[in-house]
Amino acid sequence: MPNPGRKASHHLKRRSFLPAAWVCALFLACGLANATKLAADPFTLADARALAKTSSDGLKALDRQVDKAKFDVTRAASNLFPRINFAASGSWLANPAEGLTVGRGELGTFSIPGAGSFAMPDKDIEFMPGGTHAYVKIGATLTQPILTWGRLERSIDLARLQVQASAADLGKAERDIDRETKRAYHAALLTRESLPVVARLAELAKAISAKRLTAYSLGSVTQESVAEADATTASIASKLDQTRESLYTALASLAFLTGRDIAAEDLVMAFRTELPELDEAALLRQALANSRELVLTRLRLDQAKKKVELARADSPFLPNLGLTINAGVSGQKLPLVNANWTDTWNWDVTISVGTTIKLLDSGENLAAVGAASADAQSVDASLRQQERKLTLDLRRAVEAARKAASDLQETRARSIWLTLRAQNVQTAYEAEAAAQSDADGAKLQAEGSILDLLLARYRLEEALCDIETLVGVDFP
Repeated sequence: MPNPGRKASHHLKRRSFLPAAWVCALFLACGLANATKLAADPFTLADARALAKTSSDGLKALDRQVDKAKFDVTRAASNLFPRINFAASGSWLANPAEGLTVGRGELGTFSIPGAGSFAMPDKDIEFMPGGTHAYVKIGATLTQPILTWGRLERSIDLARLQVQASAADLGKAERDIDRETKRAYHAALLTRESLPVVARLAELAKAISAKRLTAYSLGSVTQESVAEADATTASIASKLDQTRESLYTALASLAFLTGRDIAAEDLVMAFRTELPELDEAALLRQALANSRELVLTRLRLDQAKKKVELARADSPFLPNLGLTINAGVSGQKLPLVNANWTDTWNWDVTISVGTTIKLLDSGENLAAVGAASADAQSVDASLRQQERKLTLDLRRAVEAARKAASDLQETRARSIWLTLRAQNVQTAYEAEAAAQSDADGAKLQAEGSILDLLLARYRLEEALCDIETLVGVDFP
């Protein structure tokens, strides 16, 4: 009597030798169908990254900070050059100065026989005109620093360093925005590609639950088996809802970053499937040279050192020299209004060179120099710490990328095997050599392996993007 189990086993083995190429083609056709569809209006990752840089209000704000820092340089440099201040005032005097006038005849009279008497003086003589109630003063002052012991020059250097620091802040923010854009794009791709797979899993789980319920009514399975199928169906339905919501969130994040509403079908599959060559030593050199955080910290260190020099330039016993020129005119009669107005106006020019010397500040300058030096030492220690951390971060990123690539190879091989297994178990079930529950379970595992493969590709892509963010250069 023939052994049906042996026959089924032989049939299973014979069917398992399907060509691997056919299996891969079948797998790609059913599992990644959406990835091969051509979008009506394709929106690539490069498009998203370019839009994110131009539409970010945060980047625009930081760009304005760069402009502000440039104006601060101009303002600091202006202190090297002369300043002219103009002043004018008009006053009303309640008690103007009295004038000196000798009236006619105040000095007496004299007589000449035959000629008559004469008054002395014979008319009013005004020796000093009396003041008016109006008083006008106009003046200008020119000041020019001569010697400041380098304080002005160091202030300019600090302002220039701030321009570079603001630009480094902008560059760091651009890199962060770029990384967030990649993350949002990849999350949208992952959920878009996962959604139809999870939907198929949900439909398959519903069908399995219906079959279990029918089998239970016939008494061929237990109630526990029905409950297990229902639990699986509910779990996959929950996963479907979560995937759908994750897709909406990823698209919303992408719209926020790019300033454009994007349809899921317009995204173009961008997951890499192979690990590029990772020369860790070369990557570390690039990371140390291109790190925006390190550039910014180095600039902060330069600023801290300049502040030390600036504090030392304000030490006691260092005389400051400056030139002052004052020119002014004043008078009581309004020009071009009163007659003889020039008679009441005076002018003066004063040229002076002055100095100020700080003799005693009760330790204020020593404290300022000490505080600035401590700040410089703190920034220097922070710089060394960041360099070591960057080395460690790159090591971890390279490890994650290599692990993701290895996981992808394993997941791809496992997915092919599970696809073959599902086909063979289904064939065995049709030949009545396997149970329906085994065939259904194999189908669920095969479909689930497609999700695992998508997730493995996503993790490899994210790991490579982490390296690119650290080194500041995209892989070719």
